[in-house]
Amino acid sequence: MIKEKLQEYALIAEIIGGLAIVISLLVVSYQISLSTDATKAATEQALMAELNNWRMTVGADPEKHYAFLHPENAIDELTEIQLMQRTINLDAFWGIQESAYLAHEDEYLSEKSWNRFYRVMCGIYLGYWPDAYTWEEVFL
Repeated sequence: MIKEKLQEYALIAEIIGGLAIVISLLVVSYQISLSTDATKAATEQALMAELNNWRMTVGADPEKHYAFLHPENAIDELTEIQLMQRTINLDAFWGIQESAYLAHEDEYLSEKSWNRFYRVMCGIYLGYWPDAYTWEEVFL
C-alpha cells in the first residue's frame, strides 16, 4: 500500500517535471526571440549611425564632397589629395554597404530595411534620387 502510494507520487512528480521542462523550453525560446529582435534593431541602428557619420564627415568638408561626387569620366581633374580622399571615402562608403548586405544575408536586417538602406546608398552615390523612387518609397 505505501509502495503503491510512493509509485503514484513518483509518477505525478515525473509528469510535473516533464511539464516544467516544456515550460522552461518555451520561456527560453521566447527570450531568444526577444534577443534576436533586439539584435536586429541594434544592427540597423548601428548601420544607420555609421552611414550618418559618413555623411557628416563627407558633407561637412566641401573638398571631400567634391571629390566623392566627381564624375568618373573626369577623374583626371582631381588633385592627388582629392583622388586619395575619393578613394578613402568610396572604400568607407562601400564598406558600410557591404556590412548592410552581410547583415541582410544573415537575417539581421529585414528586407524592408535592406531595401531602404540600399536605395539611400545608391541615391547618395548617384548624387540624386532615381526617378523610379518617390520620397515615400525610399523612407517608408
